[in-house]
Amino acid sequence: MLDEKTVTRKSKSPRKALKALIGIALAAAMLLCTLYALGAIPNQREEAVDGVKDAFGDVLTGTMLDGDLSGEGKITYESGDVYEGSFKGGVFEGQGVFTSASGWRYEGAFEHGLPNGDGKLTDTAGDVYDGHFKDGVMSGAGAMRDLEGWIYDGDWQEGALTGKGSFKYVDGSVYEGGFENGYAQGEGTYTDAAGWSYKGGFAGGKFSGHGTLTYIGGEVFEADWTDGMPDAYPASE
Repeated sequence: MLDEKTVTRKSKSPRKALKALIGIALAAAMLLCTLYALGAIPNQREEAVDGVKDAFGDVLTGTMLDGDLSGEGKITYESGDVYEGSFKGGVFEGQGVFTSASGWRYEGAFEHGLPNGDGKLTDTAGDVYDGHFKDGVMSGAGAMRDLEGWIYDGDWQEGALTGKGSFKYVDGSVYEGGFENGYAQGEGTYTDAAGWSYKGGFAGGKFSGHGTLTYIGGEVFEADWTDGMPDAYPASE
C-alpha cells in the first residue's frame, strides 16, 4: 500500500526532472550564445530584397544573407552592367548571365566571381566563343565564330589559340594542326580554297621545316622551308 511519504516522494521526482531539463536547456543556450560570439557558428540573417539600392548605387534583387546576396538573385550596377544568376556571399558563384552596358554578354559557369568552366561569350562585334574558361579567360577546348565568317575550333590557353585545332578562313581555306599564340605552329596541313595544299612544318604561321606542297594539277614539291619559302627550288627541265 502507498503511504503519505511514498506519495510525497513520487510527486516530487517530476519536479526534480523538470528542473534538471531546464538547467540543461539554459546551459545549451549559453553555449550557443558563446559559439555565436566567437564566430564558430555563423549568425545568419536572411532578408528578401526586391529592387533595393545599396550604398554604391547598385540595385539588388534576391535573398540577402548577412548583408550579401546568396542563392538566386540579380544585381544591376550603376554603370548599367547586369548580372542575373547564382550568388554566394555576394560573389557570382554557379550559373549566371552577365550583360555589359557596352554590349558584350557572358552566359555560363562562374566561380569566385569570374567565368570558370563552360560558357558562351558574345563580344561587342558579334563574335561568339563557346567553350571553357579559366579565371575569366578562354582556356581549354572551345570554338569561336567570327561575325565575318571564320571559325576556329580547338585548344585555347590564356585567351590565345594554343594547342591543336582547326581554322576555317572566310574564303573556305582550312588549316588543321598545331597552334601557338594564335599562329600555326608545329605540324599541320593547309588546304587552300583554290585547290592546292601544303602538309608539313609551320612556325609563326608560315611554312617551316620539312613539308610537301601539292599543286592544283596534282604535281608534288617536297622541300625544306624557311620563313614560308623553300630552301631550294626544283631544277627546271
